[in-house]
Amino acid sequence: MRSLANEMIKIRDKLTERENDITKSNEIIKKMNKDCKHLASKVRTYETELQENKNLNASNLLKIENLNNELKQNKNELEEIKNINKEIHHELSEKTNRIDELTEKEQTSQNVIAWLHKQLNEMQVSHQVIRYNKQVENKSVSMYLFNAIS
Repeated sequence: MRSLANEMIKIRDKLTERENDITKSNEIIKKMNKDCKHLASKVRTYETELQENKNLNASNLLKIENLNNELKQNKNELEEIKNINKEIHHELSEKTNRIDELTEKEQTSQNVIAWLHKQLNEMQVSHQVIRYNKQVENKSVSMYLFNAIS
């Protein structure tokens, strides 16, 4: 019976040892489950952040595309404005040249008018001198006739 009792003690000791091992294993499993839950929570958080970043990136890409389109439109408008500006400068240059030509023609016309006035005045003075000479001549003839008659 001793051997049975010894065996029972050995079995009980092994059973206690196995119980302790199982308890330790259960504690390790609980700790690993807790770690897994913590890691799963982190993964969900990272997935949420990743999705938010994807959404933000998509939003930013859309904004960039819109800004690029706006930039292209602004460049086109700027080019149109530059072309209009060139046309306006060209028109201004033509009109300035035309004004210069007209100013020159006006000055020439004024010079011609002044010359014509001078010619007219000279002709009027000539006619007055001729009339005066005729009057003097007529008076001389009249005096001669008067003297001849008397």
